[in-house]
Amino acid sequence: SDLAARVARAAAWFGAISLLTLPQSSYILDDRSLEERKWTGKTCVARLRGGKDRILGRELARLGLEGRLSRIREEEEAERRLTDIDDTMRTKNVELVRSLLTNPKYTHYLNGFGLYPTPLLMAVNQNNSQLVRLVLALGAEPNVQSDIVRTSPLLLALSHRNLDIVRILLDAGANPNLCASNGDSPALIAVGNGLMDALQLLIKHSADLTIQRNDGATPIHMAARWGLGEILKMLIHEGVDVNSEDFTGNTPLIAAVHCRHFEACEILLTIEECNVDAVSDDGDTALTAAVSTGDSRLISAILAGLRSRSNSDIKYSHSRSALHMGVSKCNSDITRLLVSQGLDINIQDAKGRLPVQIASSFSHSAEILKTVIELGADVNKEGVHVEKNETARVTALYVATKYHHIDGIRLLLEAGADVNSSSNPENETALHVACRKKNMRSVRILVEAGADLEARDIDGCTPLFLCAERDFPEGLLLLIEHGANVDCLAKLDNYMLETSLPEGIVFDARQSALSAAIMQCNAEVTTMLIRAGADPLIPNVFNATAWMNAILVGNLEIIKILVEEGGVHPSTAFPPLLPPYTLPEEYLSQFGWGSNLVQNQERQEELQKWDTQQKGLPVYHLGQLNPFSELYDEFKEGLRK
Repeated sequence: SDLAARVARAAAWFGAISLLTLPQSSYILDDRSLEERKWTGKTCVARLRGGKDRILGRELARLGLEGRLSRIREEEEAERRLTDIDDTMRTKNVELVRSLLTNPKYTHYLNGFGLYPTPLLMAVNQNNSQLVRLVLALGAEPNVQSDIVRTSPLLLALSHRNLDIVRILLDAGANPNLCASNGDSPALIAVGNGLMDALQLLIKHSADLTIQRNDGATPIHMAARWGLGEILKMLIHEGVDVNSEDFTGNTPLIAAVHCRHFEACEILLTIEECNVDAVSDDGDTALTAAVSTGDSRLISAILAGLRSRSNSDIKYSHSRSALHMGVSKCNSDITRLLVSQGLDINIQDAKGRLPVQIASSFSHSAEILKTVIELGADVNKEGVHVEKNETARVTALYVATKYHHIDGIRLLLEAGADVNSSSNPENETALHVACRKKNMRSVRILVEAGADLEARDIDGCTPLFLCAERDFPEGLLLLIEHGANVDCLAKLDNYMLETSLPEGIVFDARQSALSAAIMQCNAEVTTMLIRAGADPLIPNVFNATAWMNAILVGNLEIIKILVEEGGVHPSTAFPPLLPPYTLPEEYLSQFGWGSNLVQNQERQEELQKWDTQQKGLPVYHLGQLNPFSELYDEFKEGLRK
């Protein structure tokens, strides 16, 4: 029924009278719907009429609501009369207006009709004090609010900055606390327009200076926000609370700082009761707000006004302290100023982040990192790094490497950063990160600084393995030249197999860098590793070899590399316990090697016996999958994809 009512009411607004024939039309013809108005002041039914009395009358009669037509005619009459009054007001001819308003046909509308503007509002809108006096003298009510935003004559006069009309209305009994629909009070309008004399008049007539508008702001917030020093002093003199908060928790001081009004800040800071440590709902303080502006004068003023240093650790809306914010703005002067005032350069914010970490993430600016280091930052202290909702405790060198901050890496290493620090959950060193990100300049700097080439992450991967796996031949060559082990075994990424294995089966095998390159069908990296001495027949814990992976992948170029440069004979069989795979006939014929490897009955029986023993085990590896089963076909297809 609610949906039907909304649809029918919308039809009414657009004058779709024919839709009143719908059964749901009764919903728009209740009292509430008929009295709903737009900013023009017209009701639903008035909009519906549209010069179609006969059609509308018939529909209203059908619904038993013929009386609504009289209401429609009454509204139309009011609209005509008030339009005449407004047109006459525009002439600003006092006698002509007097003549019209004393006419019995128009006297009835002296205080308006519904939400249509009143004659008094029309007079105020003309900014004519004589017309205002005339309408009031004829008996107009000074507090009648009309139109959709509930404007009063006093609010309109203040908006027009007409002090004479404001005085006339107040003397006539206008309510100094009557607010508009958005909560704007006369005092707040006066402050917003910088009308000190008008504010004095309102105070004289007992205006409430603490009324909050819809966002919670009061006149003192407005004065602070606009930097109105004299008005601010007046409000303070009147006893207004300097620590009052709007609906976001902002105090006048925080509002003044955000808008960079130094004079207003100084005035508030001279008040002993002003709470400099106040925190907004966003975690903002006067100090963090000052730092966000980048204004050193404001920062110095706030620091001078602090009763303690307790709020130097209060976090900003992004959980950063004032110092973190200064660093994030790459402002060395502000950072030095804050540290000189006693803020700890190694302070952590609510999430555990360090200023030196933030500075290390700005690859476009080495100056701020240099400043933080000069101020005594501990370059080996671990802080929290957040990435994609995941947190890890890392050092600044890790962060600088991740963000390709080349100058930052050099600065941190010169300052004594541990090149092999790996305390994060992934157990990665900076060199792991550089290889994973394929950043050659970072890799070179870290290697030359003595990075451990055999360091392993949580998966057992060395930097060289990552280079092979991620197609990073430049980094691979550099690591080989510096003596990295080309035959190290690392854990095979499970993501390669997750879509291929049935539910409940876990794949846990390790592979060499050569196997990783082969599985990626990377002939260039495979060649580099073979020439560096990588053994294609070295088995992992399950006896799987790079040679076996080459056949599984079925890449002829890689198979040829292993045979011609890796010394693998094409007849080389797999280790025992593995299915007796052989090169397909078409591979052998293409390379002219001939077919001399045949599955024998003994091997086949051994395989079947072994396979029977393994049934029911939750853990499988490549050699445990029967090559003749559908499961293996799915597994092989998954790897190829």
